[in-house]
Amino acid sequence: MSKRTYNTDSFGGYLRELRKERGIGFDRFRSELGVSKAYLNDVETDACRPPTPDVQIRMMRILCREKALTQEQTARFYTLAAERRGELPADVMRFLTAHEDAIVKMRADPEYIRYWQKEQ
Repeated sequence: MSKRTYNTDSFGGYLRELRKERGIGFDRFRSELGVSKAYLNDVETDACRPPTPDVQIRMMRILCREKALTQEQTARFYTLAAERRGELPADVMRFLTAHEDAIVKMRADPEYIRYWQKEQ
């Protein structure tokens, strides 16, 4: 029987890689998340879209419980999920939601203004 390979350039494959690197078993991870075996399997094999941002954040908390991920690992996790979901990365959305001043600064940025002038 051949060993299944996972595409670590996809959200599911990358999630599986992070989970295994941290020594978190499949059953423990899915139990702590509160999801079914079938659902987590579908996520890790990219048979479905990545989970919603709230589940992504719960995943990140479990993955980081023992040791934090690097900024690059965290960014890749959220970016891969967002690309497949067609959304802003969950970490960015959470930051913007919590920091209204960041939205005001972004909208005042000349590059942002030029972008929206072209769009209208």
